[in-house]
Amino acid sequence: MTARRVLEFLVDTPLALTAASLPDPLAGSNNWVVAPRFSETGRPLLANDPHLAVGLPAVWHQVHLEAPGYHAAGVSFPGAPGVVVGHNERIAWGVTNLGADVQDLYIEIPHPEDPYSFLYEGAYEPARVIREEIRVKGRDEPEVLEVVITRHGPLISGVVEVEVGAAAPDYPLALRWTALEQHHIYETFFDVARAADWESFRQAVSRFSAPGQNFVYADVEGNIGYTATGLVPIRARGSGQRPVPGWVADYEWTGYVPFEEMPSLWNPRRGVIWTANNRPAGIDYGHYLGASFALPYRAIRIGEALLGPEGALLPPDAEAPGSPSFSVGQMALLQADTYNAQARELAPLLEEALARVEDRARSAGVDPALAAEAARLMRVWAREPFEAPDAAGPLIYHTFYERLLERTFRPRMGDGLYEAFLKAGQPTAALDRLIRYRPDSRWFDDPATPQRETLDDAVAAAFVDAVAALSRDYGPDPESWNWGDAHTITFAHPLGVVQPLDRLLNVGPFAVGGSGLTPQAAGFRWEDEGGYPVTTAGIWRQVVEVGNWDASTHVVAPGQSGHRVSPHYADQVDLWLQGRQHAQLFSREAVDAAAVHRLRLVPAR
Repeated sequence: MTARRVLEFLVDTPLALTAASLPDPLAGSNNWVVAPRFSETGRPLLANDPHLAVGLPAVWHQVHLEAPGYHAAGVSFPGAPGVVVGHNERIAWGVTNLGADVQDLYIEIPHPEDPYSFLYEGAYEPARVIREEIRVKGRDEPEVLEVVITRHGPLISGVVEVEVGAAAPDYPLALRWTALEQHHIYETFFDVARAADWESFRQAVSRFSAPGQNFVYADVEGNIGYTATGLVPIRARGSGQRPVPGWVADYEWTGYVPFEEMPSLWNPRRGVIWTANNRPAGIDYGHYLGASFALPYRAIRIGEALLGPEGALLPPDAEAPGSPSFSVGQMALLQADTYNAQARELAPLLEEALARVEDRARSAGVDPALAAEAARLMRVWAREPFEAPDAAGPLIYHTFYERLLERTFRPRMGDGLYEAFLKAGQPTAALDRLIRYRPDSRWFDDPATPQRETLDDAVAAAFVDAVAALSRDYGPDPESWNWGDAHTITFAHPLGVVQPLDRLLNVGPFAVGGSGLTPQAAGFRWEDEGGYPVTTAGIWRQVVEVGNWDASTHVVAPGQSGHRVSPHYADQVDLWLQGRQHAQLFSREAVDAAAVHRLRLVPAR
């Protein structure tokens, strides 16, 4: 195999090689912070709800730790030391994933006679080989795995397989990833929990390397701030969106974006800061951060809820219009908001096509009146697109979007690549951008027909496909179709996959509103069959009234304990489903007054 052969394949099949694993576009997190002048009590308000996998026990554990030189409350990961997200006596902080591009794939060329040496700048370099032995019950000999690490990172060929529908050359790919660098994660959060002001907070998070985070901040002096963190590579050439030649120095990382140059804000005139995994800086920012940030719709809704439609568009250094006044309870309600801004924004672009669904239905053998009524329901809903579990609009919308995804991408990708695209690509974002910015794209043309189809043709056909599926699964009356019939959440225990343990250990299913596009994140996977079961959500939600710590609230679903017989196994799930939270008491007096049980651990003498 030669370098020329590799480059020819790279040019000929760019889609195949860029179908690498990317973040789930329907997962993410929200955080925001409000300046004192917009708070009912004159104190900053900070809200955070990280969106992670749904399961049981919950991924988050509520903690309140007090020791000499350390007093903080919030959540941690079970088994991890200290408070990861929360507040101490002086400051509060919240996080969302930055989503920067911190992975590159390098095409490596091995020596023809030595598979552990690889070409670089005209000479072959030996790789580092780690031999892993895994003992397996019932076997005399262990399972042996070799991890081969080039100058760029471990080889992942054979670990990540994607059917690309083309004759790929037998080349190895090495992964360079900032997560494989040296880290100080636990030290960072330990120092954050002891920070007393913006300077000490910034110093603490400057050491946070991976995964990059958007930190929002507030303190008892009334200050608010934001800073992006994490190692973000500076590339000598290219953007890292495709595999690059690893046998030359042209595509090496030359360093990382200095922390002082990462996006940040300090007491912006606008008075509000929010992040939702959206792009953290404008096009005039001096460094390349990435191209796979979350769609902006959660951020749009949060900004509009805090500052109104006009205020949400203002840059941070502009004065916000009006004088909103928020409470802890209102912030909690926003975390449970199910408004789908994407549906509102796309509705005008789909209007003309939806007017043609009756004709398309006739030709497809679907009741035209049924298709017209479903289109009417979706149009009416899209004017105020709240994704309530008892609403028909969101079920019609997401089913239609799924069918449009399939009609747009499957014919040209083929089954194998399309299924991989659903699992590991960013299908929701890809289709959204085509509709908004490239409505004349050839992706909307069906290669199986002689005529050239347009976006409108694809929309009408996909909508009729959706109506046929919905009438088959939920009956012939669109008014009776409910989002919550298809969109449910189950907190599943690892042992709950076995019957009858599922009935004993799992909590749910429950009908829920929202989706991955709404502030109340309830993301699902397009590749799942049988509805849209929730796979990611804001399992923990917190709202902090900075300085008046006992007024803060939070909730973790389904409960604090992983023991099935514990009364705290699922005692917070109803609060969570209702969008409510319970008090997060912090002062010694409040904690002692509310204490129900006490456990005292005394060292052995």
